[in-house]
Amino acid sequence: MLDFLILYKKFAHDNGVTVSVSHLSALLKSTNFSYCICDYEDDESLYRRVLEKTARVIILEAPTFQRPVLEDILAIGCEVNLVIHSTISFLQVEEEAFDKIQCFLQFSSPNFTVSNPCLYEVEGFRSYAKVPVLYFPNTLNVQFPGIFDDVVKARIENRKKSKVWRIGLFCAYRPFKNITTQLTACSIVNTKYNIPIEVHLFEESRNPIYKNIRTLSKNLKFNIIFHPQCKNEKFLSLLRNMDIGMQVSYSETFSYVMGEHMMFGTPTISSSTVPFASRIAEFNNAESIAKEIAILCDDTSYSKYVSEAVQKIDAVRKNNNIDAMTCLNKLLERSKTHYGKC
Repeated sequence: MLDFLILYKKFAHDNGVTVSVSHLSALLKSTNFSYCICDYEDDESLYRRVLEKTARVIILEAPTFQRPVLEDILAIGCEVNLVIHSTISFLQVEEEAFDKIQCFLQFSSPNFTVSNPCLYEVEGFRSYAKVPVLYFPNTLNVQFPGIFDDVVKARIENRKKSKVWRIGLFCAYRPFKNITTQLTACSIVNTKYNIPIEVHLFEESRNPIYKNIRTLSKNLKFNIIFHPQCKNEKFLSLLRNMDIGMQVSYSETFSYVMGEHMMFGTPTISSSTVPFASRIAEFNNAESIAKEIAILCDDTSYSKYVSEAVQKIDAVRKNNNIDAMTCLNKLLERSKTHYGKC
């Protein structure tokens, strides 16, 4: 019997859920837990996966299924944990997901819990949920790029070779990612502070926000480079060439892109939703964001922020692993009280 069966819905591209699952897998490999990670395409294949594997705990990554299949899975008798990867703010613009979560939070099955990777979101959900809500942080368990001093040196040397400041603004084209405000901030940096910059984003041609960004880019006086969507491995190679990482969004559970930037010693700018970022700006204030970019573009202090970036994200990695293990052990302990097929 497996300790954990982890299930996620298969999509065409990597997303926050699939990246989170890959990092969790890396953590589990370092433990004595037995586990299996499977993808599924629809509710029927999800239930089939559950029947194929016998596990003490079933972890469902994101509410990408309907209520009847959850009820069928709960009836088996195993401990079931649903991981909500979104904040309540993001969920409100995803009508179907919002309705599902509000429904699932009112379940009273003794073998069901919900979890979220953001501690203050956990407290919020707990305030009106009937089901236990657990803190299950996202983990960051890829191979770090090298020894601390070498990473810092490589980042600084790479910066010296560039005549412009390359800013990575890699995120999904969704309203709460706040891309237009951040690009406006970059325009202020370029014109008011006279700093040469180059902004890098992803392409997403069918998205209306992407089209708005393309329209805005025609009026901007600095270079914008759009990269095709890619797997996370290739994305990490792309991040190596960035001088600054930026994601000043309205809300986040955990920003992998900020963490991955910082692994390479790249200083970052975010809102208060990413407290480990190098600099924190007001998400609704382009001038505030611009000031933080200008601070990081100071050559004399850049090396300090590079060193801090590596130290900060290493501390986050270690703390999140500890808290994730606490949650996994709690789920296993809960499973001992259930009876049934498992």
